[in-house]
Amino acid sequence: STKRRVCVIEQSLADSSVTLQWRIGITAEGKPALAFDISNAVDRQEGLVFRVGKLMTTIPLENCRTVCRAVLPFDGFVQEGVLKGELVGFGYTRNGQGAAIAADMRGFKEVLLASQNPPVVSFEGGKTKMRKPAKTQ
Repeated sequence: STKRRVCVIEQSLADSSVTLQWRIGITAEGKPALAFDISNAVDRQEGLVFRVGKLMTTIPLENCRTVCRAVLPFDGFVQEGVLKGELVGFGYTRNGQGAAIAADMRGFKEVLLASQNPPVVSFEGGKTKMRKPAKTQ
């Protein structure tokens, strides 16, 4: 164990035949990244279209066994768009037909801010104690 605390924020979306789960986490190198898992029923060769604000990019899908995975660094325009946007859009192709799912970002910013300073939980004498962490400057 590295005794490292890691926080992951995720959102699950679905339409009639496809599920999509996306999350913000930290890579093994300590860099923030977006990871996307989408049903393997999508057309892998078409990738996953990610749209936030004016930015639109197609991310290659990898490792399509039970789900297909796509990963994108969470920095620059991507980070700014996610943090400031009201909606994030995802596009994919299934059986040659294009489809899209939108993610509502209301509440997401508050969760992201709270994750930067989570409460500390300790177990002392068989009891759970929770305290707010010390504020950092």
